[in-house]
Amino acid sequence: MIRLCFIFLFLLQFSVLSFAQIDTSCKSKAGVYLNSVAFDSNTFTDSICLNNKMDRITMGNNSIIKLYSKKNGQKRYEPGDIFGYSDGTNKYRFFYDDKNEGGPFGYFKLEEINGLLIYSQWALHGGTSYFYSKDLDSPIKELLKKNLDRDFPNEDFSREVLSLKNLNKNKEAVTKLKAIYLKYYSTNKLSPGKQ
Repeated sequence: MIRLCFIFLFLLQFSVLSFAQIDTSCKSKAGVYLNSVAFDSNTFTDSICLNNKMDRITMGNNSIIKLYSKKNGQKRYEPGDIFGYSDGTNKYRFFYDDKNEGGPFGYFKLEEINGLLIYSQWALHGGTSYFYSKDLDSPIKELLKKNLDRDFPNEDFSREVLSLKNLNKNKEAVTKLKAIYLKYYSTNKLSPGKQ
């Protein structure tokens, strides 16, 4: 009888382990973030598994994000419905300031997270432009010396930034700005980009 109990417990152990296993078949995900907290913690509101060749995420006309899933069909997110999205490699934040007509608008690729939040956006006729925000809940602004002076009133910082040319269009100048920023301000604690 004791031997039968040991065999039963031994078999029970394997059946419990098989039910407790988590699906780890999805190595890479893409998806959308509802708010800045979800964006920061990499918690998708809705996601797809990029291992499946039929599943994908796209940004179409007028900044409409579409998630295609063989299992769940297509889901569509209008501009402003979500805070941002990840394509599985990069994170993008949506921004629109209705008080600043002609200001930055659309999805911005998060370029830098260890310090000043730096974004890029590609335009058909203007190439890549660079932007920044003080944190995820702050407005996105064009990476211009006058904007940095207003947001970071430090004479030494401003003096060093003044030496940089074409900040909003020059990747090398943006790289130098990161070093200058870290010299005068502490690092931001934002989470890394990939989920």
